[in-house]
Amino acid sequence: MKTPPKCLVLATLLTINASAQSPLRIEWSSATIAQTITDSDGNAINAADYAIELGGFGNGFVPTGDNIDEWVSNWQVFDAVTTPDDDAGDIFVSGSGTDARFAGADFLDVDQTSLSLDGNGTDVFSAGLQAYVFIRNSDVTGPDSEWLLYTSQEGVDWEFPAVAGSQLQQPLNFSLGEADEFLFGAGNGVVGPGEVGPNAPTDFALRTHTFVPEPSTPLLLLASALGLACRRRRVAGA
Repeated sequence: MKTPPKCLVLATLLTINASAQSPLRIEWSSATIAQTITDSDGNAINAADYAIELGGFGNGFVPTGDNIDEWVSNWQVFDAVTTPDDDAGDIFVSGSGTDARFAGADFLDVDQTSLSLDGNGTDVFSAGLQAYVFIRNSDVTGPDSEWLLYTSQEGVDWEFPAVAGSQLQQPLNFSLGEADEFLFGAGNGVVGPGEVGPNAPTDFALRTHTFVPEPSTPLLLLASALGLACRRRRVAGA
């Protein structure tokens, strides 16, 4: 049998290696049709006023209700839906009233970083890192802030995969229909933590929630004065 030329063998190996280590496309979306997406007061949300992002938490951070003030500082953006669209594959479509849909897509590189223009290019989305969708109109946990954080843990695991080596080059998809854990806000019939107003819809695909308003200084002073007056009254009647 004739031995193939060394240059042909080398070219074949390089081709196989390049194919095995090409970036992986990750797609994420709400639904293929517009559905009710609102804030805690029943108002429509839009990509101009809200960050709509797919990502994960760095440094081994796990988001819970006890560390909510640290979510943003540990958040790493893989991709975002923006208007006007600055990255191919990202869309936000408004329907009638509060109906809307969004979708994003970008590539996880062989070094486990995002190729999206919305990421910083240095955050590492290591294999097995939990993926989340984080929607918010503010980075602070104030009474005017609307937040929504969700993922999938039970049915379909939302995890960033290992790209280099053996990854099949078929797009990975994180869709709202798979989401089963809402750490703040609500969706898919699951109501998570946070506050809503009297006009909050009960029929929705996604709903952001807000935070309990902190008492203002005048109210705190009034409460203190009332408490002192009651104490004096009890002492006088003793």
